[in-house]
Amino acid sequence: MTISRTILATCGTSLALLLSACGNEALKGPAFITQPAGATIVSGSNSVLSAVASGSNVTYQWYLDGTAIAGATAATYTATAAGTYYVVATGVDGAITSANALLALTSTPVITAQPSSATILTDTSQTLVVTATGAELSYQWYKDGGAIDGATHASYAASAAGSYTVAASNPAGSVTSTAAIIAVSASLTVPVISAQPLTQTVNGGTGVTFAVTASGVSVAYQWYHNEIPIPGATQSTQVSGKCAD
Repeated sequence: MTISRTILATCGTSLALLLSACGNEALKGPAFITQPAGATIVSGSNSVLSAVASGSNVTYQWYLDGTAIAGATAATYTATAAGTYYVVATGVDGAITSANALLALTSTPVITAQPSSATILTDTSQTLVVTATGAELSYQWYKDGGAIDGATHASYAASAAGSYTVAASNPAGSVTSTAAIIAVSASLTVPVISAQPLTQTVNGGTGVTFAVTASGVSVAYQWYHNEIPIPGATQSTQVSGKCAD
């Protein structure tokens, strides 16, 4: 049987294309099957980052904020520091970089301003406010030890008499405020100032303390300078800064 040169040439070309396709498939680099995931952890603890890449003889190198981490050459890495992590997977036919994984640290909340007690008129309310530091904060208000449904913000409008507290929480823990006592009265009288702040003469560059005495229920204070409220000056005593000459 005679095989023409045209048929042989066609078969040769087809075989070459087939081998070329196989070769291109073999040269395909690694690909990530599992990406590292970010997390928020408590200070002093850790998070295990992991990645899985396909390919032959794959090696790994983890990075923190763009810098290679010495010795971090496994598919997993135990992270303790906040920052942006990623891993480079290298195979015989190339390398690929993972997505970023952001690791954040958090600590137990700290209450910096407690809710205040007050006496209010019947059918009115008092807004209780708490200020706390910490990440991912959540709140729950309580009245006489029982959780108040839906009271999950940093403030709460209390209209009933009782003892109110609030818990500030995050993944690191929880802290509870001091109690704010709300009393309800059918009538209230205007506060009476029994001792006025005194006019004083002082040397330039020195400070001065003003004080006022007032009677009444749930008296609140706000000091003013040139008819402008002084931020944070809400006590019966006010210490001014240095006076000009």
